[in-house]
Amino acid sequence: MKFALQTISIIILGYLCNYFYPFWSLAILAFAAGAIFNLKGLMAFLSGFLAIFLLWGTMAFIIDSETSSNLTNKVAPLFSANNYKLIIIVALIGGLVGGLSAASGTLFRNLFKGKDSNVYKP
Repeated sequence: MKFALQTISIIILGYLCNYFYPFWSLAILAFAAGAIFNLKGLMAFLSGFLAIFLLWGTMAFIIDSETSSNLTNKVAPLFSANNYKLIIIVALIGGLVGGLSAASGTLFRNLFKGKDSNVYKP
């Protein structure tokens, strides 16, 4: 339940933050969500990864289709890829940033917990 709630909240707040703040504000948002929801390390990473992957992938696809692929047709040959592979690359980069930020937020919160940390239970 916390996994889905964290993922949905990152997607919704990230979508809103894209209009008012720079692109890197998503990392701060995922970090804060990881610290607030306090999932285990891998689950926090997957939640942040999935949220930003879906958000950036969807937004890149929408922008690509609205602009008739003008920019992606020029950038895709630089990466030896087609338009859809470029969208996947963008989504993967965003997903990695979101996942690492969410996991860092969880680990930062657990840094102050001491022995009660729920990340590395045997």
